[in-house]
Amino acid sequence: MERSNIYLISLATLLFATSIALISARVTFLEVYIGFFALEYFACALIYRPPGQAYQIISVTLFILWLATALLSVSGIAI
Repeated sequence: MERSNIYLISLATLLFATSIALISARVTFLEVYIGFFALEYFACALIYRPPGQAYQIISVTLFILWLATALLSVSGIAI
C-alpha cells in the first residue's frame, strides 16, 4: 500500500475515534474538537510526511480555524 494511502487511512481512523470519544464524553466546545483534529493532523503529517501542497493548505486552514475559535472563546463570544 502506498504511503499516502496509509496516511489517509490512519488520519481518518484517528479523527473518527476522537469524534466518538468526544461525543461520548459529551464535549460541546468547538475549539476542543478543532484542537484535537489539528493535533492529530499535525502528528500524522509528521509521521508520514505526505507530499503535495494540498496538505500544507489543510494545515494552515486547521491552524487558522483553531486560532479563530480560541480567540472567540477567550473574548467571550459564544460559538
